[in-house]
Amino acid sequence: HDASHAARLAALGAADQEEWLSRLGPRTVGVTLSDWTPLGDRMPPGSGSVRWKSLRWQMKDSMLRVLSLDSAYPGTLFEDALREAKHMGF
Repeated sequence: HDASHAARLAALGAADQEEWLSRLGPRTVGVTLSDWTPLGDRMPPGSGSVRWKSLRWQMKDSMLRVLSLDSAYPGTLFEDALREAKHMGF
């Protein structure tokens, strides 16, 4: 599951963000953690329109988590984003 892509598809009216994991959750191995806004993709968690609390509620503890940021972000921002993701329960 890709959190930022689910947010983008929701903004386009294709499907609600929560619908992806509710339908595919039992077959989902992991989640890519990044945020999305109309101005950018692969943003740090909490900086866009991903519904993080809802996503965390839907995830199983056994699911893998991958933090994915745009390569243009400096390493220090990655460390901050990782800290924020951990704070959110990921």
